[in-house]
Amino acid sequence: MATVLSAMAIDNGPEGISKAADLVRNADYIYPQLGDGFDYQKPFGHNVMSAYMGSAYFGNTKIARELNAQKNKTFVSSIPEKPLELEVPKAMVVMSSCVIHALLQDHAYSSDENFPPPGLASQWTTHLEILEKIEQKSRMAYHRLMHDLFLKASHTVAPATHGLSRQDIINRINWDAFVEDGENGTAAGAD
Repeated sequence: MATVLSAMAIDNGPEGISKAADLVRNADYIYPQLGDGFDYQKPFGHNVMSAYMGSAYFGNTKIARELNAQKNKTFVSSIPEKPLELEVPKAMVVMSSCVIHALLQDHAYSSDENFPPPGLASQWTTHLEILEKIEQKSRMAYHRLMHDLFLKASHTVAPATHGLSRQDIINRINWDAFVEDGENGTAAGAD
């Protein structure tokens, strides 16, 4: 719960409890903040998503170890031309958003419900439909979302698509700075 509450900047005071209730009531917890509201053009873009997934699926947990053992089968790109740009599966995103919902609901109502709490099936269906609609509207936007969630949750660096060549790396060194110092035989700049 601490990961979710911290990522959402929610404390145990009355304001934090009220904020959690508002997030649950309006299902705004999957959207990043935008001014005084939320950016509804970026579903699942709130950093709570990658924070929770990082903790649950990529942390030091039994499920994380199992997922890592099946990494090549579980985290697959939906774009065949970009096989190295791994994605989190839909079910992982939907499950994460449902757990976040349940944790916020518990916090908002100061209760510990058995999982799944009432109404969670509706949240599951809604979040799955959002992902499916994104994928239908733009396969590339869907891929970017799922790949970005994978990178943030797994703390992985994106594969290099372009960068310096081997020769560029060598050429950027000022080789003249390494001339021999005549007095003691050491190279200048070799401090």
